[in-house]
Amino acid sequence: MNTEWTKWILIIILCGISSLLTYYFHGILKTDTVFTHFYYIPIILSAIWWQRKGLIITIILSINLLIGQLLFGPNYISPTDDYFRVMMFISVSVFVIYLSEQIEKSRSALQSQKDHLEVVVQERTKELRQKVDDLFQAREAVIQSESQVRKIIEESPVGIRIIQNDKFVFANTKYVEMFGYRHVNEIIGKPIDILFEPQYADFIKKLNLEKTTGQTLPTAYELRAVKQSGEHFDVAVWLTIIDYHGITSILGFVVDISLEKKMRAQIMQAQKRESIGILAGGIAHKFNNALMVISGSVDLIKTDTSPGHPIHKHINRILDSINQMVNLNNLMLAYARKYQSWPKRSKLNHLIQDTMQQLDKNEIQCSIRTDLTENLPDILADANQMQIIIMAILGNAVEATTKQDTITIRTYHKKIDSKTAGMNPGMVPGDYVILEVEDTGSGMSAETLEHIFEPFYTTHFQGRGLGMAAVYGIIKNHEGWIGVTSQQGRGTVVTIYLPVMS
Repeated sequence: MNTEWTKWILIIILCGISSLLTYYFHGILKTDTVFTHFYYIPIILSAIWWQRKGLIITIILSINLLIGQLLFGPNYISPTDDYFRVMMFISVSVFVIYLSEQIEKSRSALQSQKDHLEVVVQERTKELRQKVDDLFQAREAVIQSESQVRKIIEESPVGIRIIQNDKFVFANTKYVEMFGYRHVNEIIGKPIDILFEPQYADFIKKLNLEKTTGQTLPTAYELRAVKQSGEHFDVAVWLTIIDYHGITSILGFVVDISLEKKMRAQIMQAQKRESIGILAGGIAHKFNNALMVISGSVDLIKTDTSPGHPIHKHINRILDSINQMVNLNNLMLAYARKYQSWPKRSKLNHLIQDTMQQLDKNEIQCSIRTDLTENLPDILADANQMQIIIMAILGNAVEATTKQDTITIRTYHKKIDSKTAGMNPGMVPGDYVILEVEDTGSGMSAETLEHIFEPFYTTHFQGRGLGMAAVYGIIKNHEGWIGVTSQQGRGTVVTIYLPVMS
């Protein structure tokens, strides 16, 4: 049921009771006994519930009381008392209405304040939620950024490490792998001595101390490092100062430059050979002209002397020496790539087989094995110059071997991509037929290997001589490439790349 209707019904009932009491006391009992206290109940309730509108109930009850006075009271009841009671009804009603209105105003003020506070709380809650959301998003962004930075560091092709007090406190995967370790925990907390040669380790410690004390120093260095296996290699290091977990630390970026240094050395050697080739070519031409004059003059002297003449045998010795010098001069011209050649379509396997038939079997102690791939593409080559190449390489291999050793001659076809070519200075990407001569002989030292293609370079090492300089020039003249790998006591491998004929 509606609450308002309930109030009205209750008031009507109370007013009815009040009327009955008035009739009973005034009309039947003929007395003015104070019974009107019951009137205050509907008066107070109506004043509380409806405030000023509640005066209507007060007026109705007052009129009801006065009507009772007129009907029953002239002989028994003093009118003054009823008038006084009416005044009390109205006074009580007005006072209760005043109190009710004040209470309502206070309640309204409290409700307004409550509503205002709720709005403020909602706004503040909304702001706090927004700030929490912003902080959460910022936290997520920081986490994502840290994750991205960590991923970049971990996947970086450059080794990255942090050192505090000469000990490793951080290293990325590349750095760990560069030094031959499997897991970062194998070096974290360890001193830097384990990864560098002693003199370099001391240098780095001194360097770190100077950098952490604020001294201005170079940032890039080339050092000699040591892998877990004990293998030594070259690294480039870039250093800078950072604050890592509140401690001044050394951040280092490390790159393995062993291959780069090797390639630089190869490029310098190639440039050196080019310079020597130019010089050798100039000398060979002048030397060749002089030999032609000497040879012609000696031939004339020989023609003018009889075979029995005492000087005749000396002339033959001079001519033999001239022929030796001509051969040597031809090698110099070949090295300088100025030796006259007549290239034509050729099959490498046939050239090898023809050359091997000319070998003196009596001078060969070791065994020679061939592994020639059939149906190789043709090459554009000068047969005589290719014979010089094969004879020179086989001759050196024979000199470097004993009865227990083996020389293997193999041929095959291979395509070289730009990546492989880039790792071998002077090599051009393309389609190649490859000649490889491998022996299990005494091998060469690193110094001999470095100078193997230089003309007139000699050592006490048995095996490699002047012919390799001519081989280098002839291969270059054929737009090919030659590489030599060797290790003392383990033998040598000479690999020649000859471009396939279009």
